Amino acid sequence: VGKMLLLSEARQANGFAELRPTDWLRDALNERRNALQTPGLEVTEQVAPSLPSVLGNHAQLLHVLCELIDNAEKAMRGKPGKLLVALDTLGEELVRLRVIDNGRGIAKEHLEQVFEPFFTTKEDWHGQGLGLAVAYRIIEAHSGSIKLDSKPGEGTTVTVLLPTKRGGAHLA
Repeated sequence: VGKMLLLSEARQANGFAELRPTDWLRDALNERRNALQTPGLEVTEQVAPSLPSVLGNHAQLLHVLCELIDNAEKAMRGKPGKLLVALDTLGEELVRLRVIDNGRGIAKEHLEQVFEPFFTTKEDWHGQGLGLAVAYRIIEAHSGSIKLDSKPGEGTTVTVLLPTKRGGAHLA
């Protein structure tokens, strides 16, 4: 029920403030610390210096990043895993967040469906299929974009692009 409420509220641009991307990255990693201390899981952060701020809702962006971290961690269960969470910029206009794992990956035919509500490939994880749908709508409400690149057996890269404050996010 909670995720259904998030899905319905995700398109609303409520509570936007100037945020430093490193703050919600730090908060997400702290919130998921226990799950990320799985034996055999190597977590790496790459953060570019002097990242510009974005306008956004901290709680919503934190939810997105936690969802992406959770999905990556689950995809690597049962094998040595490598998770990279990276923040940098594309010019002065966009902040780029990437969550990269070497997990089981997603079949090409499912990549177009992963952001649809109730779609899941997690038959053994009992997923509801709402996590990425909520994430998509939150990023959309922040005038950003989210996409997945994946290869079965090799892993997945999720890329989130958010406009910087100086790039015009305040006009959205």
